[in-house]
Amino acid sequence: MGQQEPVKEFYAFGKMLRQILRSTIRSDKNYRKVEDRLS
Repeated sequence: MGQQEPVKEFYAFGKMLRQILRSTIRSDKNYRKVEDRLS
C-alpha cells in the first residue's frame, strides 16, 4: 500500500510538467506571431 503513494506523486508531477510545457509552447507560438508582425 505504501508503495503506491510515490507513484501518484510521480504522475501528478508528470501532469504538472506537461501543463508547463504546453503553456510555454503556447506562449512561444504567440511570441513568434508577434515577431512576424513586427518584421
